[in-house]
Amino acid sequence: MGKYNFAVILLWGSLLLGCKDITTSSTMSDGPTNSTHVAVEQSVGNEISKELIDDLSTAIIQGNTKYINTFLKLNTNLNRLNSLGETPLTLAATLGELEMVKQFINSGAKVNFPNQFGRTPLHKSIIHFQNDESTEIVSFLLKNGADTEILDQNSATPVYYCLFNLSKPYFDSDVAMKSMKMLSELEVHGAKRSIGFKVPGLDKNRLVNQIKVLLQGDIHSLSSNQVELIERIVDEAGES
Repeated sequence: MGKYNFAVILLWGSLLLGCKDITTSSTMSDGPTNSTHVAVEQSVGNEISKELIDDLSTAIIQGNTKYINTFLKLNTNLNRLNSLGETPLTLAATLGELEMVKQFINSGAKVNFPNQFGRTPLHKSIIHFQNDESTEIVSFLLKNGADTEILDQNSATPVYYCLFNLSKPYFDSDVAMKSMKMLSELEVHGAKRSIGFKVPGLDKNRLVNQIKVLLQGDIHSLSSNQVELIERIVDEAGES
């Protein structure tokens, strides 16, 4: 598993106690229990309960592939929110789990189905860019029809979150490199960088200052194209 977002796991902790069919020690080592298997089977052809989506979400966090595989074999609806307002796909994107993202999309999860805050898997994978496989997830989502212009409840497109990452206090060449890769891919698929500058909450002054410091220092990890792009961002931030 990739690096987990601690806040996600902490929030989910209160639900783990109620998911007894999936959180017992035997389940974690041997896969779903019979009672859970029957419950999932009974959901086939019907609207599945939020409790089952919660159980699936717990399995995603735990990396319980046996439960996930059993769930998916039954062709149940993946386009549902759990008790924390996440879909299986947005949760997998949040945790940086590329193989799960692929598995869910191949099993019918809608690539643009949002969580309760209007954030799609593309939004989530960019927000949680620190995960090891985040850039690969962004690429996969875009190749499978992710909408680059979709707005969340903050009226922010995925491009905004690339720019926001560049303005974070712990900005460095690694952050810049991942953000530039994501931004370049978004633009290849039709994203408009100018829209990102119009979203309230982006500290453009800090973004510009941090990029200037980076450009004056160690930028060996950035390609010439990435340096050119990041210089254009500085110019556009000053004009917007």
